[in-house]
Amino acid sequence: MWPTGCYEYYSDKLSNLVHIPVMPSEQLEKLADKILGESGFCAPIDAFVMADEYGLSLRPVGPYDEGFVGGEIRFNARVGHCEQQEYVIRCVAREALMRNGVYASQTNIARLARALMLPRRQFDANANFATLVREHPHASFALIGARKGDVFASRRARRSDVTITGSFRAL
Repeated sequence: MWPTGCYEYYSDKLSNLVHIPVMPSEQLEKLADKILGESGFCAPIDAFVMADEYGLSLRPVGPYDEGFVGGEIRFNARVGHCEQQEYVIRCVAREALMRNGVYASQTNIARLARALMLPRRQFDANANFATLVREHPHASFALIGARKGDVFASRRARRSDVTITGSFRAL
């Protein structure tokens, strides 16, 4: 038999899940610009160097020992370089949100991580994908693609007259 208070407490926690705040993309962009401006970073961004500048320690570990606790980022040393970079930049984004008093939801962390790794001022949404991959060797294809979507969506939100034009080829 469950204690009466446990069920009520648990149901109260679940009822608040819908109200998790998501920071608007303009504010996340401003926060990313502030962090990058304070540290003087420019593209290509190396997440390991950024974590060190942000006061976080890095420790390579095995595949099942990853974590981020107490200012120490334990990353999997056996995965590829881009996966390591993405994990570390997500930890930096989480720490940045916490230091600035913003709720670190997974959405906020992911969007801020993309904004830190691929700064808007050096990232053109109309650029060729192959060029972006060459210019940002530490970012994965998925991260670059998601960031292109972020930049395009924010442009579209600012200008309602944006239209998509161009030719498409079937593969």
